[in-house]
Amino acid sequence: MKIKNRLPLLIIILIAVVVMGTVLVFYLSHTSLPRSPVAGRYLTYYPEHLTYGGNETKIFLLDATSKFGFYNESFSTLFSGDVNKGDPCIIVTLTIRNDYTEEKPNGYFISFTASLYSKEGEVVGWIMTPPPLLGSLFGGIAEFNLQSGEKETINIFLAYNRTIDTRDIDHYDLFIFNIQDAPTP
Repeated sequence: MKIKNRLPLLIIILIAVVVMGTVLVFYLSHTSLPRSPVAGRYLTYYPEHLTYGGNETKIFLLDATSKFGFYNESFSTLFSGDVNKGDPCIIVTLTIRNDYTEEKPNGYFISFTASLYSKEGEVVGWIMTPPPLLGSLFGGIAEFNLQSGEKETINIFLAYNRTIDTRDIDHYDLFIFNIQDAPTP
């Protein structure tokens, strides 16, 4: 009789374990993108750049990793729309080095741009990095300040449409949007 009373509880526990296991397997199989930019090279300007389209910069990509995640805060941009806390994103962690040798009083202001692609080659996402970065005001770029010779690990967030099956996301491209003298603080 004691076993019959505990049977519904055991069934509920078994179902919960199976569901949690399924969710964990799905999450682990979808936590990284199959293709990221190749480390150990200088990044180039994006191909449509008016002056330097496709030219190599002196920003060296030491490492690039990515994973699926969620935004921790809500924010708005002027041109690219709104992001809500909990929206899905790709979190790209880059380790870069500024190999420009000319010393600038406040360093270099480096703007990145990136696009996320489906297996069919369609753009399905772009940079939407949370504030306080200036690029987050407009969307589409992320900006960082680096001194000559400085190495930095940074995170860039790529937003994508929630209706997209994450298995259809194939890769992202990363480019330099602009490099200029950092403004005086």
